[in-house]
Amino acid sequence: MSFDMASFNAEFFAINGIACPANVARSVHKRQAEFYFGRLVARHALRELGVVETEVRVGASREPVWPPGIVGSISHTRTLAAAAVVPAGECSGVGIDIEQVVGEDASVALKATVISSEELFYLQTQTGVLSLNALLTIAFSAKESLFKSAFSEVGRYFDFRAARVVHLDMERGMLSLELTEALSDTFFLRRVCHIGFCFIDPNAVLTYFVW
Repeated sequence: MSFDMASFNAEFFAINGIACPANVARSVHKRQAEFYFGRLVARHALRELGVVETEVRVGASREPVWPPGIVGSISHTRTLAAAAVVPAGECSGVGIDIEQVVGEDASVALKATVISSEELFYLQTQTGVLSLNALLTIAFSAKESLFKSAFSEVGRYFDFRAARVVHLDMERGMLSLELTEALSDTFFLRRVCHIGFCFIDPNAVLTYFVW
């Protein structure tokens, strides 16, 4: 779903019956809008599965708490919101992430906090069809999707350096991350997770991981 943040009004929560947590109510306009539209698309996605009149609550670690029997994920940017929901019997976890392709300032931050020097060297060898900034964005978003999908199993936050980029398949739209630490029995040391990616517009990438 695309949205215009400038048109958002906090009254939309009450009008459309979407709960606004106290910390969101106290936050800035941008945060309120992103939370609202994220929950709105989650509601639409759940209705596609026949789940109605339910709230996607916020967990202790600020993660979405889905209705029983559902696994899902929410993501948003300043103009886009998306949600993916799957019956729990079909998979154990799902993670999606949307990111706007970063500019030069943000790319410096990614190189410092998200991508190791070895990963950067590899991504630099893959430039051509996509710019380095686009590849950095894909790598960052892929790690976000991995985190979201694995959170219910791992049960804690883990650092971006817990997974490293080992392969990029442009033709298949797939980036492979190898775990550099043991996160759980399922997400064991050196497990390779294959994260899908695609561009939903020229400046926005979507990544997804299901296990």
